[in-house]
Amino acid sequence: MTAVLLILPSSASATTTEIKTIPATMRGMDAYLSRETNGTITLDAAAAKQEGYSSEAINHVTDNLSEMNEMIAHGATSDDSFTVTAFSKISRAGGQSKVVRHWTGLTEIYLNSSEAEELAKKYDVAADAAGYLSGFLFKWSVPAAGALAASAIYYTSAAQIRAYNKGKGVIICMMPNTETGGYITWVTSQ
Repeated sequence: MTAVLLILPSSASATTTEIKTIPATMRGMDAYLSRETNGTITLDAAAAKQEGYSSEAINHVTDNLSEMNEMIAHGATSDDSFTVTAFSKISRAGGQSKVVRHWTGLTEIYLNSSEAEELAKKYDVAADAAGYLSGFLFKWSVPAAGALAASAIYYTSAAQIRAYNKGKGVIICMMPNTETGGYITWVTSQ
């Protein structure tokens, strides 16, 4: 299978809300999700399959939930919207430090203003930037952190990070494209 990575440029007209829209192949599948007492999230794959969801969509959600549950095992929290959040301690820098993962696969990487500026500085050497972001994601026990970081680095730039930082921090958003196996990636302000 050939993976095609897509980018939504920071100047594109789509809003974050539009991008967060659930892909058609997964729309309504949240009816088959449940949140356990320990916070983990499960999918009734048999019921979803019987309802007509494709094996590819079910596998995508199941794989994503497995990674989200691993984050929960390392201290992240889940909520009733089937979203997992790993928070950082509050810092003096503007903005928040956290990773938010949605059941659809959308991952939002929040960097406070200091972290955003540090990442922008490291873009001069892409390997340093990927290593820095990968370390940030590993801190939150995000599975496949290296691959996610490499994709984020490849499709964002120091100019985007600095343009959106504005002393409040940035959010690097990555939405898996279930049709291509790649990601749609964009940067926005917190």
